[in-house]
Formats: sequence, structure tokens, C-alpha cells
Amino acid sequence: QILPTGDIVQDANPFLGTFPTTLRNAEIDPPPAGAFFLMATALNPSTILLGASNTAFMRLGMYATNANVEVYRIRISRTGTALDADSTRVRLWNDTGATPGVFDAGDTPVAGATNAFSSGAANLIPSSPFLATVGVTNYYFVTINISPSAVTSRNIGARVASNLSISNSASAWGTAAPYPSVAS
Repeated sequence: QILPTGDIVQDANPFLGTFPTTLRNAEIDPPPAGAFFLMATALNPSTILLGASNTAFMRLGMYATNANVEVYRIRISRTGTALDADSTRVRLWNDTGATPGVFDAGDTPVAGATNAFSSGAANLIPSSPFLATVGVTNYYFVTINISPSAVTSRNIGARVASNLSISNSASAWGTAAPYPSVAS
């Protein structure tokens, strides 16, 4: 519509420009990055024998919202009175076994995600990142091997001390788990 003043009205908003018109451009943004959620469950036994291997201490449930999240590193901190030398290995396993949520013979080690405690922590760094996926909780297990020469009567546990203990591609952290997440 053209007003008596010569102004052009378009959708009841006056347009005082020239043609061709550009009213407003939309900014193109990437899809939102994923938020990362972690849930930890203690699985460790109340007692453990000298030389025990691949004893599950913790189940980690991970999922993402908006977009899949790559996980690059999980830092497991040692708890209890045991020293680093009382254990020989900390390992991360993918819950691929016959019974979901239960550490069993079908579960597979995450390649590269094996280390020993050093100064009270073990950095588990997979050979390639694994995914926390949107809408699906992926489960992993943390196991500890006990040294045959460990000092008896000491106790050992594991925890994820804070969100800084996990390196990932998430833009935000969900609030599924309070920290520290402990299995002791």
C-alpha cells in the first residue's frame, strides 16, 4: 500500500527504503552442543583378596542431550587408606555383556583406557574418544586390580572427584550426579 505521503506500508510497518528490500536476515548458527550427564554407582565388594583382578568398583552411566558428546579422558581418584602400590591397574570397560548394568564376561575393555594409580589418581584415556549419545544411557565399568603384595587391612575405593575429572566435547554439564561420585 502506498500512503499519500509516498511511504510504502508493508504488513502495517512503514518501509522508507528503496527496492530491492531486505528487511532482516536470520543468523545461521550451528546446532546446540550437547550437555553431558554422568551417574556413578558403587559396585565394589566390602572385602577383596590379595591379587584380585578386574574387580568392578564403579558403574558409570553417561548420556547427552542435544548432540552426542565425545569423551576423551576420565580421571579416577583413589579413596581409602590404600596406597598407589596396593593396586596394579585401573581399567575402563564398555558394558557390552549379556546382562546390561552388570559387569560380566561379555564386557569389553575400552582400548587404551588402562592405567595405574599415581599420586592417588589414574587417568583413563581411550585410544579414540567414545560417545555419550543423545537419549541413550551408555554404561561403563571401572575395575581395579589388587597387588599380590598389597598391605592387608587397608581399604581402597574409587571416585570421580568433579566434572573436571572428565574431559569431553560438551558445552555444558547436566546435574544428574552430585560430586564427588564415590565407590569406597
